[in-house]
Amino acid sequence: MRGRYSIALIHTFLFSLCSLWSLPLHAEKALQLSAPQLGQAVNKNTELSTANKGAKQISLRRASTFPEWRKNKVANGKAHKTLLSLVSSPKSDEVEQVVFISAGQQQPDPRNIAMTANGYPNVLTGQYRHYSLACKDQSICPAKIKPGSLADRIIKSGQFPLKSTLMVLVFDSQFNHTVSEANKIRMENAYWDFLTSRFNVGKVKQVSLIGQSKGGCLAFSLGKRFRNTDHYKNVPLVVQGYDPVCKQKRLTHTGPKRYFSNPLKKQAKYKSLFIDMNKVFPANNRKNLAILNIHSGAPVVLDGVHSFTFRPNNADMGWWKQTWVPYDHTPMGGDMRYIKDTVIPGFNHLMKSRQQFASYVPSGHSALAGNNSLCPKLFPKKVGTKSGKPVCLAHAPNKIKVEKCTNRNSPGQIWSAKYCIWQKQKYWHARPLKAKDSSQKCPVQLPRKVDSLNGKPVCMAALVRKIKEKNCPQTHGSNCVWDQGQHYKARPLKD
Repeated sequence: MRGRYSIALIHTFLFSLCSLWSLPLHAEKALQLSAPQLGQAVNKNTELSTANKGAKQISLRRASTFPEWRKNKVANGKAHKTLLSLVSSPKSDEVEQVVFISAGQQQPDPRNIAMTANGYPNVLTGQYRHYSLACKDQSICPAKIKPGSLADRIIKSGQFPLKSTLMVLVFDSQFNHTVSEANKIRMENAYWDFLTSRFNVGKVKQVSLIGQSKGGCLAFSLGKRFRNTDHYKNVPLVVQGYDPVCKQKRLTHTGPKRYFSNPLKKQAKYKSLFIDMNKVFPANNRKNLAILNIHSGAPVVLDGVHSFTFRPNNADMGWWKQTWVPYDHTPMGGDMRYIKDTVIPGFNHLMKSRQQFASYVPSGHSALAGNNSLCPKLFPKKVGTKSGKPVCLAHAPNKIKVEKCTNRNSPGQIWSAKYCIWQKQKYWHARPLKAKDSSQKCPVQLPRKVDSLNGKPVCMAALVRKIKEKNCPQTHGSNCVWDQGQHYKARPLKD
């Protein structure tokens, strides 16, 4: 009996010893820690499992499923690899805030394969490590937003309600450093069309474009475009870059490169490329503009590649704010340990900008006051503004002939070449013009009807050459037109 008991004790001892040997490294260390240290170690090493419990579920889609990438002829391989999420996408007339956040380039870093294989984590979008394993070749796949990330903080802030916010998270933009400039232009056009087709500029109160590394380059490229496009240039714009990486010619011009050394690091390899933001965002384009650049200038995966900056030291110029940090490039974008110097100041900058632009009134309301901005119940669809009053359309309006709109016995008039409108006291009653009727025929030699003007069709030949605008007798839309009596002859203007 005593022998059996001794054997049992030996088995118990060996089992315990084997259990200790098989413990994960963090558990072995935990055995050597004090009680407070033990709590910290457990919290740190259970971060992923704990974070998953409160993580918001979203769906990722491949860009190849969206028409904007096909329309702009982005290579099928690039479009297929591009993964993004429409976290919220209200009807375009209901969008008041636009939030676009892009992670950095997803090419694996040979210096940190454990972090970067199968998809980097990112502190801005909230994407987890190895997120792409859930996608494989599927068009739609599940993902989560990590609690504490910038995207998570924006959603939980209550300042960007999803019911009125167009929120786009790009986990893999494919806007990579080695992609040719011609292909980058196609991609930028796709992202531009994707965003601008989903909101009404007359209703939106702020556009926020945010990105890390190459995602920062994409954010700045789109920001520059918003400011250079008259239709959007006055909309409050926030641009944030986190160690953003761009080729000089993408934002300004080619020429000799200048670098500023990171004032927090003694190593010469920590430096950022100077880009003259006075040329990217000239003084006359800075109304309602707030830019934040947080950067270290640490070497990126590719030799000789660094983030960009505007000033040699920390700076706050009102429209431009920049901060140097001492971190390496990849961990800065993916490691939650550094968020006190990245995500948190970025979130605070966004909230401050939200308050700064709170008084902005979108153009769709600026000329209106009180109830004049509202369409009546019988004509609930607002399609625009004329003379300070809304142009209102019924739910299911009937089209009318152009001659009925312009008949001398009718009080109607043509508006924007699409609608016939009648003036009411507080609004305009609108009905769409009939696309084609007996009085709207194009001649045989100009068979393509492209529009209407002054009650007559605007007609174009089957094959046309573009002309210079200075040679045009009358411009209508993107076409040059000549009055031909019963119709207008049209030719497209040269780009």
